[in-house]
Amino acid sequence: MEEGGKKLSNIAPEVVKKTEEPAFDVAIEIALGHEPTIAEIETMDNPSEQDAQFAEKVVRIKDDIQAFLHAVDTRFEKGKGYRAKIREALRLMLKAHIEQSDRADTGLPFIAHPLSVAHDALHMMADEKDDAEAQYVCIAALLHDSVEDQARLLALEKKLAASQGWKNKVPEEIERDGAFGGLEWLFDRRVRFLVQSLTSPLKESDDMSPEERNKQYQRYIESIFINQDSTPSVIKWADLKQNALTIGLIRERAERTRDEGQTEFAEKLEGTYKKLRMKYEPVLEAVKKFFRELSDQHHPLYSEREDIVYSIDEVLKKEYA
Repeated sequence: MEEGGKKLSNIAPEVVKKTEEPAFDVAIEIALGHEPTIAEIETMDNPSEQDAQFAEKVVRIKDDIQAFLHAVDTRFEKGKGYRAKIREALRLMLKAHIEQSDRADTGLPFIAHPLSVAHDALHMMADEKDDAEAQYVCIAALLHDSVEDQARLLALEKKLAASQGWKNKVPEEIERDGAFGGLEWLFDRRVRFLVQSLTSPLKESDDMSPEERNKQYQRYIESIFINQDSTPSVIKWADLKQNALTIGLIRERAERTRDEGQTEFAEKLEGTYKKLRMKYEPVLEAVKKFFRELSDQHHPLYSEREDIVYSIDEVLKKEYA
């Protein structure tokens, strides 16, 4: 867990402490392709309930982790340092997001989402000749939700609170800044920029209506795609493909659970489906407009622009009409 003298426990002691579970840690290392020692195997005997749950989530997506790492090893065949950094980011992602609930669309652990986004983004950057930039894309894609969802864990909260004299809660914008700083320290300023670009802004005010919040989100998405730096748009498109283009899976899951007599859960899923439709419809329209008008042949997604517009049109007609 150490790379270049920088340890995960230094950047995010809260993450490490909160998820310091032997079976979970061993499950991560096995998923990363390491052969466990006898001592490590013995630590998996009689795990706590939480430890067993964490380890089970990693085991459920072990094949996906290994497929991603195979793609990483192939892409960075001669870049051992790049591969090591991406594995460190993967460890951090697994630890930061392990407690989050399963996704409503697939029922898979949340950790499957950033992993899939990173795998997809790496594929989109296949023509990128700069290995360092491709590495940054992998790392930022793995951690694209980390500050938005888990800034408290990443921001060295206890030390920060003590130094500033806060007794209870650190202001959220300060937490986020601390988390961004930690990512920069461990990975690079470029990673900080990318993750910061991909982090949804805090509410402009506490009394924002859902409609106002959705409009704020739309402006944030538009700012990513019109930025001269095109790299964040690659990661965000990989993210939107899993979120905005797949809400039909939530509808289908709601229908199945209702047929199975799980009325309360079905209603919860239906509520999620309706909220996401309101959130993503204007976003997809804006992204479609961007790709329809895209003329920059150097944009990483230029060759895919027609397919992207087609896929958005199809899901708009099926789920958002």
